[in-house]
Amino acid sequence: LNYRRLSHKVTFDWGFDDRTDFVEDRYEAEIPALSAIERAGYTFDGWYEDADLSGDPVEVFQMAAEDRTLYAKWIANTDTRYVVEHYQQDLNGGFTLTDREEKKGTTDTSVTPKLKTYAGFTVPEVQEVIIKGDGSTVVRYEYTRNTYTITFAVNGGEMEADAAITALYGSPIT
Repeated sequence: LNYRRLSHKVTFDWGFDDRTDFVEDRYEAEIPALSAIERAGYTFDGWYEDADLSGDPVEVFQMAAEDRTLYAKWIANTDTRYVVEHYQQDLNGGFTLTDREEKKGTTDTSVTPKLKTYAGFTVPEVQEVIIKGDGSTVVRYEYTRNTYTITFAVNGGEMEADAAITALYGSPIT
């Protein structure tokens, strides 16, 4: 008496970008777990039979009597690069990079980089950003120049023009 074992499918759920792969084989066949692929900002920590990634990782899977799914576990790297840039407003209204800080943090977590204080400039609103796994996160803080008004007291003298000048911090006064 000969019989042919039924084939079933094991789906490998990578856990990001809706990416899956699968292997189809006969019941009780041994299926080696797929090797890890690259995922920016993460370290692969094995394949698990439960979607909650509990228990021990599976290294060799014995084909079950039904279709099954194995789930990839990823651990966020704690040394993912991000950059904080501080720009000061020019007298012509543009912005010039003043300070640049290379930082590290945990992938896909939020950070709130600290602001700096510069004499004559207004501090911008603080930003909260998520650290991207590919290291491309850049926080840009723009510090605007303060405007000052100088008022002249002529003490009984005469002045042809207005008795006040309004100018940006750092502007030449003429």
